Amino acid sequence: MLGFFAVFSELEDMETLRQRVAAAAGGLGVIDYVSNILQAERAVSARRDAIDGAVILVASGGTEAIINQIVFQTAKPVLLWANPDNNSLAATLEAYAALKTRFPLKVAYAPLGGDEAVSVIDGFAHIAAAIARIDEGVIGCFGAPAPWLLTSHGIHSFREFKTRIANFKLEKLLERYDLVSASQAHAVVHSLASQAAVIETTDADFLDSARLYLAMRDMIEAHQLTALTVRCYDLLDSGIAPCLGISLLNDEGIVAGCEGDLEAVFTMVLASALNSGPSWTADALRIDRSANALTLSHCTAPCTMLHDPMSLKVAMQPDVRRGAALQGSLREGPVTILRFGAGFGSLLIAPGRIVASGIEAGHVMAQVELAGSVESWLEHAPGNHQIVLHGDVRERALAFCAFKHVTPIVV
Repeated sequence: MLGFFAVFSELEDMETLRQRVAAAAGGLGVIDYVSNILQAERAVSARRDAIDGAVILVASGGTEAIINQIVFQTAKPVLLWANPDNNSLAATLEAYAALKTRFPLKVAYAPLGGDEAVSVIDGFAHIAAAIARIDEGVIGCFGAPAPWLLTSHGIHSFREFKTRIANFKLEKLLERYDLVSASQAHAVVHSLASQAAVIETTDADFLDSARLYLAMRDMIEAHQLTALTVRCYDLLDSGIAPCLGISLLNDEGIVAGCEGDLEAVFTMVLASALNSGPSWTADALRIDRSANALTLSHCTAPCTMLHDPMSLKVAMQPDVRRGAALQGSLREGPVTILRFGAGFGSLLIAPGRIVASGIEAGHVMAQVELAGSVESWLEHAPGNHQIVLHGDVRERALAFCAFKHVTPIVV
């Protein structure tokens, strides 16, 4: 939800201005009309807790101090909307220059009324909601990052983002696993078995994986987590695979990552917020320079990203040949690869297309033909795990970077 503030000089005829603004922008939502700092303080105080961001319609010049007050007090993403009338652009530029390095701020120029302004505001609303979702998040980390994930060690926060980390020993998850009843797990197994084209794992491993999925869900609810990552291989050593649970949670809109990779799971949180859908964590497997493509691979994938969910395969976890992992061919077509790096100060953005997918050596595989240079991707990839989501979200990702002062690296 956005707050709308129309700011104007007290020298303007208020009634005439209100009528003009209401006729042009009244359909966008409730508008607070503000002509001095005291009014700004009251208007923002009344709305701040209920909004994800604010649109300041600069209706006249002489409003720089009012804009400053709203931006400072809101402390959320703000879109400054300049228009051709009443010295609006002059006041907007002065305020923007003074504030843009200190606050999440963007400027737009469009006449009052018309589709151009509506389109800009719709895009801003999506980004503001995404930032709010990220900042309000709590990521549960069950076990430390895997020892080979050098980029995730020593992470205690996500830079300027307000997302919190809740650390748990892996034993806490196993304690919850022991409390899950067999009847609950059987219901999950029955549901998946009715959808699966192939089941290769054992009944016992299928049931154990379902129990772990339910334990993960219980921990999410008990600790009000919005995402989690699990140190998988310690569980695999115990003969229990989290792969099935990771796939199902992502299908349910709960971001779930593996190997305790905090950079990767935080990128998944962003991907979900930008696209309102699941993403796939994958290892970089190989590069084909002649096709300008890279091949990605992982043990499981969200079922909703598959080409045909009814062709679902319930396989063993391929590295240890135990547990259960949900597999299939990913939908071909446009995708975006994302990955945070540099202490969450940069974001790799690599649009492309899945041109082939299947199961290779027991893993879900996808060949992604990049829009940019595969050599550039190789040079700038911030780590092994790549986060893949369907659709081209390049523009949304760039807008997100602009608001949060993250350096975009587009390849």
